[in-house]
Amino acid sequence: MLTCLVCDEIHEVRGFSLTLHGAGAYLAAEFDSDGKPVRFLSRDALGNQIGTLVLSDPDSDHRSLFNLKVDYVHDGFTEQEVVPQGSRLYGRVVKHPAPTPYKRNDLFDLARGLKDSKNTWATTEIPAAYTYFAQFVAHEVSKIRDEGGAHGPYSWATPALDLNSVLDPLPANRAFDPKRHVIVHDTAVGWTTYANGARYFPGDLPRDTEGKALIPDQRNDSNLIVAQIHLAIIKLYQLITVFEPGGTTETWRRTAARHLQSIVLQDLLPRITGRTWQFAAPFVRKFVWPRGEGNFLIPLEFAAACFRFGHSMVREAGYNFSDQHSQAHADDLLMSAGKPLKNDWQLRWENLIRLDPKVSDPVDLADPVDAFMAYKLNSRMDLRDFSIEPTPYEAKTYLRNLSSPFSIHDVSLLRGYSVKLPSAQECVKIVMGDDAWVDPRPPYSWILRQADTSGEMRESTPLWFHVLAEAGATRGAILGPMATQIVAETLHAAAAANAGGIVESDGRIDFTPLAALAPPNSTKFTLPDLLRAARDLWPEHVFHKYSN
Repeated sequence: MLTCLVCDEIHEVRGFSLTLHGAGAYLAAEFDSDGKPVRFLSRDALGNQIGTLVLSDPDSDHRSLFNLKVDYVHDGFTEQEVVPQGSRLYGRVVKHPAPTPYKRNDLFDLARGLKDSKNTWATTEIPAAYTYFAQFVAHEVSKIRDEGGAHGPYSWATPALDLNSVLDPLPANRAFDPKRHVIVHDTAVGWTTYANGARYFPGDLPRDTEGKALIPDQRNDSNLIVAQIHLAIIKLYQLITVFEPGGTTETWRRTAARHLQSIVLQDLLPRITGRTWQFAAPFVRKFVWPRGEGNFLIPLEFAAACFRFGHSMVREAGYNFSDQHSQAHADDLLMSAGKPLKNDWQLRWENLIRLDPKVSDPVDLADPVDAFMAYKLNSRMDLRDFSIEPTPYEAKTYLRNLSSPFSIHDVSLLRGYSVKLPSAQECVKIVMGDDAWVDPRPPYSWILRQADTSGEMRESTPLWFHVLAEAGATRGAILGPMATQIVAETLHAAAAANAGGIVESDGRIDFTPLAALAPPNSTKFTLPDLLRAARDLWPEHVFHKYSN
C-alpha cells in the first residue's frame, strides 16, 4: 500500500487510491534502476512539494503513474476514477443526468437550423475586447479532451484562476533566447518584425526559431486578439516584479493572479450578466463547490455550455484592428495567428475598448449572444480540432460535401452530447426551481420545432442551445438567468480555489490593486487597467531595464 510520510491531513491514503486536497495538486514519480516507481512526490499548482508517498513493497504488483486511481472529493461526495497524470475530472451541477433520448445524428438538423438563422439585432454595449478576454478565461480553467472514464472527460487545465496558462513552467528544451526575447524572471516577450524580418517592437509572444509560441497553452496563440491578451498578462507579471522588488516567483505569481481574478469577477462578470455582484458582503455558492471542500472541479455545464457563448459575440462586421487592417474579420484573426507577428498586425486596443475614460471615440462592440455566428468563423471546421472524434456517419457526411463543413453549432451540440451534458430542463430545475422552465421564444422555438420532429428535444433540450435561447430573451445583450448563475458561481469558485486569491473563506472579495497599476483609490482592477499598464507602463519600467 502507499504510506504518507509527511502529513495525513493533506493526503488520505486508501491502498493504491490517493485523495489529493488542494486545487491543482498533481503527482510526479521517481523510479528505481529497474524502472519501477518507488515514490510519488505530490505537488501543488505552483510545483511546490506538499507530500511524499512511497511504495512499502516496491516489488508488489503496482500501477503505473498513468493508471493511478485518484479519489476526487468535491461537493460533499467522492468520485473514484483512474486519471492520467496532469489531468483532472470535471464536476457537475446535475450530478446524475438522465440519458439523452435522441440520437447524436439528430443534432445535425438542429445545428442546421441554427446555422441558417439570421442576426436581426444590433451590437451589444459590451466592448469587443471582452469577447476575447472571456476566451482567455475559458482556456485558463478548462481544457476538454474527448477521452474520459465513467465520470466523463478529463480537463488538462488547472481549474483555479492561477495563471497556469501563462506562468506554468515550460519544458527544459523550450528555453527563451536573450537575443530574441525580453526576458524577466522566467517570462519573456517577443518582437514584432517588419516584412523583411527586422525587429520592430516587443509586441509578440515569445517564439522559438520555428515561430511556435513559447507559452504553456498553445490555444492562446490560435487567435490574434487572445494572443495579445496573453501578452498583456506577461507584461503585467513583469511589471509586478519591478513594483515588488523584494518578492519571489511565488509572491509575484500570486499578485498577478489576484489582479486577473479582479478583472474576471469585478469587470467581466458584471458586463456579461448585467448584474452588480455584491462581493463586498459574504457570498454563498449554492450549486458549484458550495462548501469549498476537497478539490474544486470545473462543472461540465460551465465548460461545454454556459460559458461557451463567445463565438456568437464575434463581430460579423469585423474589427478595426490596426491602421493597416481596419476591417479584420474572424478568419483574418485565425489565419494570422500561430506565427511571428508582423508590425502591421500590432493591435490598437483603443479601437476595441475605451482605455481612457476622457476619450469618447467609438469602439467596436461585441455582437449579441445568439445563434448567429460570423460567417467567416464557421468556414471549414473539423471536429477533430475540437477533440471530438467524428462517427463514420459524420465523417462520410463531411467528406461528401466539403462545401458545407461542420459549424460551431455542430461542434458545440456534439460536444455536449459526447460529454453527457444534462438537459436544459434538468439544469434549470436545479438552479432556478421546479417551476422556472420557460419554453424558448422565437426564433428558437421555430428552429427547435422544425428540427425536433419526434418531440424528444423539446422534452430534453440540449443545454448549449438553451443558453443561446435564454440569452435571446434579452436580445442577446447579456446571459440568461440559468447561465448567469452557473457562470458566476464557477468563476467565483475558480478564484476561491487559488490559495492566496482575492476570495475570502466567506465568499467576500478582499482586494486592492497595486497603486502603480490602477487609478487612485481603486478597489478593483479592470481590463482597461491591464491594457493601459501593458501599453504605457511596461516600456518605461521593464523594456528599458531588461532589453538588449
